[in-house]
Amino acid sequence: MRVAVLFNDDGALAHGQEKDALAVASVAGCADAVVAALRERGHDATRLAAPGEPDALLAALRAARPDVVFNLVESLRGDAALEAAVVALLDLSGLPFTGNGALACALSLRKPLAKALLAARGVPVAAGCVVESADDPLPDPRATDPATRCPFPWIVKPSREDASHGISKESVVHDEAAARDRTRFVIERYRQPALVERFIEGRELNVGLIGSADAPELLPVAEIDFTRFPAGRPRLVTYESKWVEGSDDWNGTPVQDAALDAPLAARVREIALSSWRALGLCGYGRVDLRLHESEGPVVLEVNPNPDLSPDAGFARAWGRRGAAPRSYEDLVEAILRHARAGAA
Repeated sequence: MRVAVLFNDDGALAHGQEKDALAVASVAGCADAVVAALRERGHDATRLAAPGEPDALLAALRAARPDVVFNLVESLRGDAALEAAVVALLDLSGLPFTGNGALACALSLRKPLAKALLAARGVPVAAGCVVESADDPLPDPRATDPATRCPFPWIVKPSREDASHGISKESVVHDEAAARDRTRFVIERYRQPALVERFIEGRELNVGLIGSADAPELLPVAEIDFTRFPAGRPRLVTYESKWVEGSDDWNGTPVQDAALDAPLAARVREIALSSWRALGLCGYGRVDLRLHESEGPVVLEVNPNPDLSPDAGFARAWGRRGAAPRSYEDLVEAILRHARAGAA
């Protein structure tokens, strides 16, 4: 097939910190890997950097004349909120494309809305609230209602970012003064409301899913190993953990297979599947969870179209599934096949 591998090649970020550009730049490397995998499988694959203007983007797609668009776009004009707009344009183009639709991308990025939808479907999520101004009310650590009880520590993060933008060890706060300082930082630097929620202590797990909206394949449950972190350091996957190679956070958060007993593994997988369905995901995605000692699994985030780089967690989990090893080329081909099947 003729495949256009569409990715964002943003020249600048709309907001955030200078180091946030590392995650943006990584998308081009992922596009190279996907192109190589497709060519290995005999497809006519080319890279296509997404223009910032809608008419220019549609014109570029028409000129490429692809049978399928392999969509790796995570932002446009440096703004993650426009990822869903690109997917909507792909819908309008009539071309088959990989991954999730515009609604799933938009809902998942807006974390407070995603949490409300998950909670409405019975999926356990952390209590918290949205803070639009640093002087707005914060969660009540003394609330008697279990649904709203939010004891310290809290985590403060941007309400509509992905790839752990704005997440650092300073994001975990233990009193109201620190929470005010961090919400002010998020609101001013990332130009969006802050999400303040209970920081769930415990093991961190994630589950990759791939396939149709109704019956995806669930990949092996993975766990973040925090044992290399020093005492007192919040067990947290930060921006540095994902993107700053060689940093203490990068070295301190290796991923391993999760050792879970059968009932707990089944519960984690059930919650991941419920989350996938609640937000209308298809193609491929990842659900991140924390395992509270007494409350069990709690969903942190749902990630449509997670990083597909060969060394990223999704590709590694794919390779561990099944009796026979599965290659990165197998993964890329499977995602392409699901896109074609969905368009048929």
